[in-house]
Amino acid sequence: MMLMMIMTTTTMTITMMMLMMMMMMMMMMMMMMMMMMMMMMMMIMMKKKKKKKMMMKKKKKKKMMMMMMMMMMMMMMMMMMMTTRNK
Repeated sequence: MMLMMIMTTTTMTITMMMLMMMMMMMMMMMMMMMMMMMMMMMMIMMKKKKKKKMMMKKKKKKKMMMMMMMMMMMMMMMMMMMTTRNK
């Protein structure tokens, strides 16, 4: 009986681990996709703003970086929410 219990628990843990891994992979994929999107956006923005002065560009860059950070934070929060929901 004890052996059976142990076996079941182990299998359960393994399955859980596998599920978690899958989730993590999904998250990573999502993050990567988001990053790619952000990069694309950045490129477009930069291209648009290249016509203006250098000083302006620098300022804009900083702002863009801030935006990126904010977006990343938001994404992380979303991921956390997703994980909590699934548990």
